[in-house]
Amino acid sequence: MARAAVRISQEIKDEFSRMNLQMGDYYGWLKIVMNFEQHQLELEAHGEQVDDVMADIYPSLVDDSHAFYIFKVPLENAGKKFLLMHWGPDTAPVKQRMIYASARQGLRDGLGSNNFVEDYHVSLQEEVTKEAFYKDRVVAPTIDVRSGTEIEQEESHRETMPTVTRTAVMAKMSVKLGDGIDELFVAFVSEQNEGLTITLDTKKMSITAEDNIGDIDSMLNTCTGEEACYFLLRWRHQNRQNEEAAKVLFFYYCPEDAPRRKKFTYSTSKSGVLAQLEANGINVDDKFEFVEINDVTDDMLMNSLYPVVVEQKELVKTKAGGRKGKRKRRNKRAALDFDD
Repeated sequence: MARAAVRISQEIKDEFSRMNLQMGDYYGWLKIVMNFEQHQLELEAHGEQVDDVMADIYPSLVDDSHAFYIFKVPLENAGKKFLLMHWGPDTAPVKQRMIYASARQGLRDGLGSNNFVEDYHVSLQEEVTKEAFYKDRVVAPTIDVRSGTEIEQEESHRETMPTVTRTAVMAKMSVKLGDGIDELFVAFVSEQNEGLTITLDTKKMSITAEDNIGDIDSMLNTCTGEEACYFLLRWRHQNRQNEEAAKVLFFYYCPEDAPRRKKFTYSTSKSGVLAQLEANGINVDDKFEFVEINDVTDDMLMNSLYPVVVEQKELVKTKAGGRKGKRKRRNKRAALDFDD
């Protein structure tokens, strides 16, 4: 679906402006939640300026509910940039996850995307620490414990590894390959097929595939409304420059009527399936999740793959007096009334 414009409460805009301009008694962090009835983002909680903002945020995390958090980047060389942290626990309803994912960019744009660094998505409480964020942004991107010779040998080995051997190695991964799927992967890489419907045997934790889709319409026609599945599709289209293009897309279809246990297993197995695709030489350009078939449209795909960049005008900061005393506010609760 084309992403519907999300509304941002004036309270969020006002408080973020005070944080950005460092006006008066501004807050150290904001917790923002979705009011699903009004499709509006609202300020639910906030915290004072502290040395360890993530530790201050930690008690406000809710196990089965998504939320956005905004605060200054907790790195010394980040300047005055802000971080948008998306708290998205795996136990939250799928529809809630999709709504928050589609609202994230709207929140950034509404507050000025140039004020933010790359978003930080977390699903585990142990990821909400300064140490975890430092490892994610500073340590992990720069570490490769292999020597140059080892890197060359591994790349050469990967390129020349026989299919049977490669399959045996991948069988050790959390998601295993079922009969015949490696041949379908080879056919996809060589463009002998345009797409696959991938199903997960939740007992054996193995995946099988069927060569039965070739475009968006044929993919959506296979959706039953009762069974979850994955799709791998080479989407051929014209980009925004009206040039012929093709992108490899991965879809996770999770209808509301699918068995709850299966939905959970499918959701937590996505990374394993994607790892198998990568191990078989399939590089995915973008990933999507959808609940209903009308959620997937050409416009939605175009906006995700080729986002329209809106130039932001530089905000001229003016001096302002501080607020007299701390303003009391009433926390607002979002109506999280969606069932998984």
